[in-house]
Amino acid sequence: DNIYKGGVTYSPFRMSVRGTLNYTVPKASPPKVVDRSHFEIHGEISEDWVWTTAGNPYQVTGPVLVKSNANLTINPGVIIEIASCEAAINIAGSIDASGTATSPITWKVSSNVNNCGYDTALSFLRFSNEAGGKQSTLQHNVMNGNYASRYNSRMRCINIKSSPASKPLNVIKSTFDFCDIRIEQIGRA
Repeated sequence: DNIYKGGVTYSPFRMSVRGTLNYTVPKASPPKVVDRSHFEIHGEISEDWVWTTAGNPYQVTGPVLVKSNANLTINPGVIIEIASCEAAINIAGSIDASGTATSPITWKVSSNVNNCGYDTALSFLRFSNEAGGKQSTLQHNVMNGNYASRYNSRMRCINIKSSPASKPLNVIKSTFDFCDIRIEQIGRA
């Protein structure tokens, strides 16, 4: 019972109107083993969406765009995997990825991503200078680009194109391993 919406497919869950994951059979308990071979995230997110641990791991297989009117909320304990050389989450709206000290949000590169080449700059998050959403927050996030760095690819945890109109990004108590943060200033004298 799969439902496809906004480039996101997942089985055995379905999307609700508000974009949260719900079990296909509401009274059934969650499956003990989830077949993740069909779980892919790519395409546009055009409305608010909440990622919970029920969908772990979230495998980003291609470019994802959080549109300017949308907010992506990532709950504590969620695991996000970059699963291809072209994959990244592009933020034109906003993101609230607030983990906790005991349940951080984990970002990693899938072990099958290799040989992207040095000219390919992999990123977990890319912020657009058009960001029209509210302020974005990353709190208690652990970003690790280890697999990408082993194969001579440049890994960016966060890539920001900033202009005077850009909304602020708050990064609080987060760790960045084997990757960097790049900030481009646009429209400054």
